[in-house]
Amino acid sequence: MPKKISMFLLLNIALLLFTLMAPAPVQACSCAETNSVADELNRSDVVFSGNVVNVDRGGGFFGPNRKSVKFKVSKTWKGTKQKSIIITTGFGGGDCGFEFEAGKEYLVYAIHSSTYDGKLTTGICDRTTELSAAAEDLIILGEGDEPTIESKPESKFANGYLWGSIILGLGILGYLIWRKNRGAQN
Repeated sequence: MPKKISMFLLLNIALLLFTLMAPAPVQACSCAETNSVADELNRSDVVFSGNVVNVDRGGGFFGPNRKSVKFKVSKTWKGTKQKSIIITTGFGGGDCGFEFEAGKEYLVYAIHSSTYDGKLTTGICDRTTELSAAAEDLIILGEGDEPTIESKPESKFANGYLWGSIILGLGILGYLIWRKNRGAQN
């Protein structure tokens, strides 16, 4: 009987792993036309300018491929007053990801995206651009506001590490049960 229980447990762990490894839905990148500044401002949840502090290219275990880009915010126009903010984007190419570079300053238009679990995201189809190339936008947007709110640190578990920890724990538990049952048979 113990051998059947351990095999059942291992089978369930394997099924859980296969379920979590299912491919994430993706869409090919296709940009028709760039919105006007007014339309993009209206469509966006957050609009700010800021300097890229860090680009984290990890997506976590079994999560969609994405980059998390941390900004030190200079000016805000809509949706935030935070002094730093994290924006999620794809890796580029077919996923519309924007190629941010650490140390450069950008004007960012972002939305809360269901593709990235409700995180703020931007891409190449938005008006996001290097600040030095955003003269037209800055004239229309106006002065902007200084950020006033200190940001909370982001939890690593939010990026998929929780699932990896759960799977690892279940794997270790399954292995220990298997060893115990194997030792009991001898």
